[in-house]
Amino acid sequence: WVALYDVTYIYGDGLTVDAKDEECVTASLCINNQSITTRAAPSRTGYNFTHWRDQSGTTVSGNAAYTVTDGHYVLYAIWAPIERTLSCGLDSGSGTAPTDITGKIIGEIVTLPTTSSTKAGYTFGGWSTGGVTYPAGGTVTIGTANIPFTAVWVGNTNTITYNGNGATSGTAPSNGTYVTGGSTYTIASNSGTLAKTGFRFAGWNTAAN
Repeated sequence: WVALYDVTYIYGDGLTVDAKDEECVTASLCINNQSITTRAAPSRTGYNFTHWRDQSGTTVSGNAAYTVTDGHYVLYAIWAPIERTLSCGLDSGSGTAPTDITGKIIGEIVTLPTTSSTKAGYTFGGWSTGGVTYPAGGTVTIGTANIPFTAVWVGNTNTITYNGNGATSGTAPSNGTYVTGGSTYTIASNSGTLAKTGFRFAGWNTAAN
């Protein structure tokens, strides 16, 4: 009698039989001490293939010579996760950008940093990547690439106030608003017919002079 071994390759999840060996004499059955060439490196999203390891712990590379014997015929793919980096840019904000978050792997959930950075006239509104904005302290799941984030700055709403500055008649226009970075604000005319005895209305100024 000749012992036959069912040479099997197991790839991604460590359980599913993904392939049989084509070099064996009958289907995937190899005889004792038969020499075969292991399969080439398979692929798995987010991981690099490092080597095969059989059920007895023997390791062998892809496309390498391997001898089939008792306890040496089931080959498991061994994977190394590809580490990814998350970076956060300030997009013209002032201050120090958060330190890059490194060494994260596919499927890992990462908490995004807060920041004390500022931008004049704006409020920090979170971190944006790929058209999606995440709040500081929010989470993101690592995928198959590095993730660059950019600070989102939301323009502040500013109140425009009109003061008659000693006018003796008429009324000042109603307050207006202007969003930093938004459309140009049009200054009101002397719509309330402000007047001051002995003076002519000359326009609006940001200083009372």
